[in-house]
Amino acid sequence: MLNAYPSQKKRELLNIKYKLKVARRRVRGVTLKVDYNGLLVIAPRRLPDEEIRKIIRENQNWIRKTTLRVHMIMMKANALRLKRRSEENFEAISLRLISGYSKELGVSAKEVKFRNMRTRWGSCGANGRITLSKRAAFLPDNLLKFVVYHEVCHLKHFNHSKEFWQIVSKRFPEYKELRQVLFSYDAKIRSVTST
Repeated sequence: MLNAYPSQKKRELLNIKYKLKVARRRVRGVTLKVDYNGLLVIAPRRLPDEEIRKIIRENQNWIRKTTLRVHMIMMKANALRLKRRSEENFEAISLRLISGYSKELGVSAKEVKFRNMRTRWGSCGANGRITLSKRAAFLPDNLLKFVVYHEVCHLKHFNHSKEFWQIVSKRFPEYKELRQVLFSYDAKIRSVTST
């Protein structure tokens, strides 16, 4: 596995390997992140190592559980087969979906953009602009439809409130499962691209 945090010191405590990143900006506390690259600890510059070790000990159950979940996602990702749509095809399908879903929900997107987004499948701003990640071109039809519908629903509710998920669930009652599948696709896409 590639080391996504090459400049950080590798450490181990309680058989938990982690990388320590000393924050170059002001941070108030310690952040623990578990992703495809392992555990990353982001800490303020002057925090003693013993305090960091104490935080890891206090959170070891969460770290182990989250690491296991990420491992399961990676196992599922390894079994996936990716097929990328052409950029033109991806954009045409997405625009057609946005148009149809907008009519269905009685909303209108003011603008649609396609960008390289590393951490999101899409976004919807309060200004009515929907942005879709070009990485979504790798998604199978059902997941692309889900991502697009999710963003169009934000034109009604600019949050992830109960009302928002009620709208999503009318078309995608299995939305919780689809969100989990998206994690696996994210891992697979990251493993074959640099974005």
